[in-house]
Amino acid sequence: MSTVVQIGIGLVSAVAMEPVSATIHRVIGHGVAWPVHRSHHCGPVGGPEANDIIPAVSALVTIAMFSVGVFNTRFTWLIPIAAGVNVPTCRLVCGNGRTTTSSI
Repeated sequence: MSTVVQIGIGLVSAVAMEPVSATIHRVIGHGVAWPVHRSHHCGPVGGPEANDIIPAVSALVTIAMFSVGVFNTRFTWLIPIAAGVNVPTCRLVCGNGRTTTSSI
Protein backbone atom coordinates (compact mmCIF):
# COMPACT_ATOMS: atom_id res chain seq x y z
CA MET A 1 0.00 0.00 0.00
CA SER A 2 1.43 3.38 -0.96
CA THR A 3 2.22 6.07 1.57
CA VAL A 4 -0.36 8.40 0.00
CA VAL A 5 -3.09 5.78 0.43
CA GLN A 6 -2.02 5.16 4.04
CA ILE A 7 -2.14 8.89 4.81
CA GLY A 8 -5.56 9.13 3.16
CA ILE A 9 -6.91 6.21 5.20
CA GLY A 10 -5.53 7.76 8.38
CA LEU A 11 -7.11 11.15 7.63
CA VAL A 12 -10.48 9.61 6.75
CA SER A 13 -10.35 7.57 9.95
CA ALA A 14 -9.57 10.65 12.05
CA VAL A 15 -12.36 12.69 10.47
CA ALA A 16 -14.85 9.82 10.76
CA MET A 17 -13.98 9.24 14.42
CA GLU A 18 -15.11 12.71 15.51
CA PRO A 19 -18.85 12.04 15.04
CA VAL A 20 -18.40 8.39 16.02
CA SER A 21 -16.67 9.28 19.30
CA ALA A 22 -19.27 11.98 20.06
CA THR A 23 -22.07 9.47 19.48
CA ILE A 24 -20.35 6.81 21.57
CA HIS A 25 -19.87 9.37 24.36
CA ARG A 26 -23.55 10.32 24.39
CA VAL A 27 -25.10 6.90 23.83
CA ILE A 28 -22.76 4.66 25.81
CA GLY A 29 -21.04 7.07 28.23
CA HIS A 30 -24.29 8.72 29.27
CA GLY A 31 -26.25 5.47 28.89
CA VAL A 32 -25.15 2.01 29.93
CA ALA A 33 -21.68 3.14 31.07
CA TRP A 34 -22.97 6.05 33.17
CA PRO A 35 -22.01 4.41 36.50
CA VAL A 36 -18.37 4.45 35.34
CA HIS A 37 -18.47 7.64 33.24
CA ARG A 38 -20.19 9.74 35.93
CA SER A 39 -16.88 10.29 37.74
CA HIS A 40 -15.67 12.26 34.71
CA HIS A 41 -18.36 14.89 35.36
CA CYS A 42 -17.74 15.29 39.09
CA GLY A 43 -14.76 17.62 38.84
CA PRO A 44 -11.15 17.05 39.84
CA VAL A 45 -10.64 14.26 42.34
CA GLY A 46 -6.89 14.50 42.70
CA GLY A 47 -6.24 10.96 41.56
CA PRO A 48 -7.54 8.11 39.46
CA GLU A 49 -11.26 7.97 38.78
CA ALA A 50 -13.55 5.20 37.52
CA ASN A 51 -13.81 6.84 34.07
CA ASP A 52 -10.06 6.31 33.52
CA ILE A 53 -10.85 2.77 32.39
CA ILE A 54 -12.56 4.07 29.22
CA PRO A 55 -9.46 5.63 27.56
CA ALA A 56 -7.43 2.63 28.75
CA VAL A 57 -9.75 0.28 26.86
CA SER A 58 -9.59 2.55 23.82
CA ALA A 59 -5.80 2.48 23.98
CA LEU A 60 -5.80 -1.32 24.16
CA VAL A 61 -7.97 -1.53 21.04
CA THR A 62 -5.65 0.86 19.19
CA ILE A 63 -2.56 -1.08 20.30
CA ALA A 64 -4.18 -4.31 19.14
CA MET A 65 -4.94 -2.77 15.73
CA PHE A 66 -1.34 -1.55 15.37
CA SER A 67 0.01 -4.93 16.44
CA VAL A 68 -2.11 -6.94 14.04
CA GLY A 69 -1.23 -4.54 11.21
CA VAL A 70 2.50 -4.70 11.92
CA PHE A 71 2.80 -8.44 12.45
CA ASN A 72 0.40 -9.69 9.77
CA THR A 73 1.02 -8.35 6.27
CA ARG A 74 -2.56 -9.06 5.21
CA PHE A 75 -3.76 -6.46 7.71
CA THR A 76 -1.34 -3.56 7.13
CA TRP A 77 -4.38 -1.41 6.35
CA LEU A 78 -5.13 -1.45 10.11
CA ILE A 79 -2.06 0.70 10.84
CA PRO A 80 -3.37 3.97 9.33
CA ILE A 81 -6.85 3.27 10.71
CA ALA A 82 -5.40 2.82 14.20
CA ALA A 83 -3.48 6.08 13.81
CA GLY A 84 -6.61 7.90 12.67
CA VAL A 85 -8.79 6.42 15.40
CA ASN A 86 -6.21 7.48 17.97
CA VAL A 87 -6.40 11.19 17.07
CA PRO A 88 -9.81 11.89 18.68
CA THR A 89 -8.87 9.70 21.64
CA CYS A 90 -5.74 11.76 22.28
CA ARG A 91 -7.68 15.00 21.87
CA LEU A 92 -10.35 13.87 24.32
CA VAL A 93 -7.94 12.48 26.89
CA CYS A 94 -5.15 15.08 26.67
CA GLY A 95 -6.74 18.22 25.28
CA ASN A 96 -10.12 18.84 26.85
CA GLY A 97 -9.64 18.25 30.53
CA ARG A 98 -12.71 17.60 32.65
CA THR A 99 -16.26 18.61 31.87
CA THR A 100 -18.50 19.54 34.74
CA THR A 101 -22.20 18.76 34.86
CA SER A 102 -22.99 22.47 34.44
CA SER A 103 -21.47 22.42 30.95
CA ILE A 104 -23.38 19.38 29.61
